[in-house]
Amino acid sequence: VDSEIENFDKSKVSHKAVAYITRHKDSKIQLLVFDHDPEFHDAGTQVPSGTVNPGENPKDTVRREVQEESGLDNLKIECELDQYQFFSEHAKKFLCRHVFHITASGKVPDKWTHKVKSSGGDNGLNFHYYWIDLDTAKGRLSGRFDDSIDLLVKRLKI
Repeated sequence: VDSEIENFDKSKVSHKAVAYITRHKDSKIQLLVFDHDPEFHDAGTQVPSGTVNPGENPKDTVRREVQEESGLDNLKIECELDQYQFFSEHAKKFLCRHVFHITASGKVPDKWTHKVKSSGGDNGLNFHYYWIDLDTAKGRLSGRFDDSIDLLVKRLKI
């Protein structure tokens, strides 16, 4: 196995940008999440994310993906919180996730539905957005999207 890892072609890693969007409400810190339409219920609860295109940096990707997937554009990228790599059984390839902490400024609804506008496979899908308390987020997100929640909690000193 070690020789396989040493000889692994890093160009086959798919880079992804992930958005942990937070807000303060009623003395709580909340995380923005979404669910798909009922026919895609097996996708589980997720956060905005997407593929880093060739020539694009992860910070630009996260900005673009959040706008395409949620319609939000009045956001502040606080930092790149984490970067990690894993083999995705679902995607059948290695993923390198760049996780960003982003804060929502201005008035953001408590919940809304957004039709995705992108050139990707999610174009035209409805994402149903809502907020959850950050201190209850661990274990609620699908697809390993909660892998960096502990780092966000630590950063925000909850």
